[in-house]
Formats: sequence, C-alpha cells, structure tokens
Amino acid sequence: MQNYDQDYKGIAGVNYPENGIPFYQEDFSNAEEDVGAEIIDRETDFFSRGVISGFVVTASATAGCVDVSAGIARDGDGRRIQKNATSAFLIPDGQTVKLVVRHLWVYTNYLPDGAGEQKIRRSHSAEIAYIPESQSVTDREVALYLVSRSGSTVTVSTDLRNISKMSELNLPDHDSHHDDRFVRLTTAQTIAGVKTFSSIPVLPASGPTADNEAVRKAYVDNQIANHDSQHDDEIKAIAYPVGSFYIQFPDANSNDDATAFPTSKRPATLFGGTWAEQWSTENIFFKTRGTDGQSRSNGLSADQVQGHRHIAGPQVPYNSGTQNVYSYSEGGGAVGITGNEAYCSVGAGSVGLYAGYTGNPLSDGSNGTPRIGSITEPRNRLIKVWKRTA
Repeated sequence: MQNYDQDYKGIAGVNYPENGIPFYQEDFSNAEEDVGAEIIDRETDFFSRGVISGFVVTASATAGCVDVSAGIARDGDGRRIQKNATSAFLIPDGQTVKLVVRHLWVYTNYLPDGAGEQKIRRSHSAEIAYIPESQSVTDREVALYLVSRSGSTVTVSTDLRNISKMSELNLPDHDSHHDDRFVRLTTAQTIAGVKTFSSIPVLPASGPTADNEAVRKAYVDNQIANHDSQHDDEIKAIAYPVGSFYIQFPDANSNDDATAFPTSKRPATLFGGTWAEQWSTENIFFKTRGTDGQSRSNGLSADQVQGHRHIAGPQVPYNSGTQNVYSYSEGGGAVGITGNEAYCSVGAGSVGLYAGYTGNPLSDGSNGTPRIGSITEPRNRLIKVWKRTA
C-alpha cells in the first residue's frame, strides 16, 4: 500500500491516477458516491430527518382532493427535498391514507456541444404521494398528514410532520462545558439577561405551583371567574362580622312584608351568614343621646307627650271655700275636679273659674284634619334592622 500525503484537504473518494492511466465509468461512479456519502454523513451528524419548512396540507376546493403548500425537507438518507405547491391532489375514496413527500431522481437525455453521443443527466426532484395508513415511510419519504376521503369530502386529520432540527448539537455527553451557550429543549437551565419575545410564549396547560412560576391567561381568567366563590365570603365577613348591624330599607312601597322587604335583598342573601331581625314588634324610633327629660329602661324610652295645660270653656264658678267642684262635660255630664290645678283666680276671696273638659282635636281650617292614634309620632316609613349572629 502506497503512503500518500496525509495533509490532503479533500474528501473521501477515488484517488485520481497519474496521467496516462485509464479511468473508467465505474471509477467515476465510485468517486461520486463517496463524495455524496461523505457530505450526507457530515450533515446528518447535525440535522435530523423531517420537514424544514412548508408542506401544509388543506382540503382543496376540488372535490375529493387536497392542496399541499411548497416546502423543503430532508429524507432518511439526508437528501434535500424541495417541492413547489401542489393543487388538487386526488385522495382515494373510502380510505384513510398517509400523505408523504418523496425524493425522486430525474434522468434527462442531453447532447453535449461538439459530442456525437447522447448523454444522460441525473437531477433531484420530488413528488407528493400516499401510502397505506399502517405502512412505514421509507428512507426516501417524509410523512406529512393523515388524510381520509368519503365521497367528495376530504378530512385532513393528524399532522405527521416531524420538524428537521439540529440533533442535540453533540453537546450533552461530549462537550458539556458548552451547554451554557444554548437554550436547550429539555435540560433545566438558568438564563441570564433580558429576553424580549416577538410573540407571546405558549405555556403548559397545567397551573403554577411555585411563587415565581409564570401563569397562563386561562389560569388568570379562571381565578378571576372563581373569585366570588373563593374570596367573597372572606370579604363579606370582614365588612359584616358577627355582631354587626344592617339596616334594610323598603324595596317597594307596600304593606306586604315580602314585597317591601324581599328575601333577595336581605343581608343573609347578600352577604351570607345568619341574621336575626331586631325590635320587630316594638314599633320604635332611634334617637341619639340627649337631655330631653326622657327616662329609659334598658335603653328604651316609653312613649309620652310633653307636659302642658288646656284652657277651654265652658267655665264653672268656683267658691273659694270649697275644693271639690264640678265642671261641664262634653257629654253633658259633670267631671269631678279635685284640687285647684285648673283654678284661674280673678280676685282674692271671691269667685274663681275652672277650665272645662277638652274634647277631640278639631281642624283649624288651614292644616288639615288632625290624625288621632294610640301614640304620638311623626310621619314615618317602615325599615328593618338586622343583626348578624353567625
């Protein structure tokens, strides 16, 4: 075996002979195969089989057909597949098939200038094809989609495209000290610096569990939607703790309790908890503390009328020597008066006058008919007072 120059910078292949030594067709074939194999092997060290771009399959406007966009791919032998868009590709009726793009060699006859013999040129090409759903792709093929047809209707279902990518960069096992130069697909990493995304990142469907984990829009939306059921009771308990009071004003002008104070507007419905209506049978007003001559028992002041006197007729003569007299009654009888509380003196030792009995109030002609009841009170409207007990 001859010892050749180890500094040769070419690639593997036939070592061309010295001048004058014949070089045959088989030699050329071997040389091209060796060159091609080395190029493919080098690329395959870094790039995997699959689609590089394009090859999107959609139902065609033509019945029973699909359209395939232009694309670039690499087959299992590392060959580059490039194909223009394909329209109205017919799918067999009643079947589900696997649509593939396939590498083809195209052989073309040509006649070189000045040569008398016709030659054949070989060039790359590609075709869209289909194979049975259960059949595996060959090294010349790259899978695209599962497609089915029923009559004129075509359904494009599963996307089978594997994206061609750099094959792990040969770093994890052999050059781990370079791992920090790349953002990897599966390895946990700490990424420094500000990273600006041109598109919104898509996160996993699971919700965050740690304080510093990112959240999805759907997670935030669900948290907001569930806010009432999760936190409203806490907020309401802070606003209306046990022992607090709530005044309910009438919702309608009605003497019917259910109409004026519907259950939907009561504090137990609005805020939760247990509420008890307060002083519901006492028919009372509320007043702030003051010095108005009222006396209270357990905080309650009984109903009363401010002390006063009435001067009215007819008048009855009064004998200063007699303390018990009778005055005229509205009903025609006499009303006994003991003492001289109503005595009106008109002269010492002479005749005095007692005021007579006063009847029901009458209109003064300008302020309407007086309203008479069992208590003295201003015009008012019913309210309810509630206390939260639990």
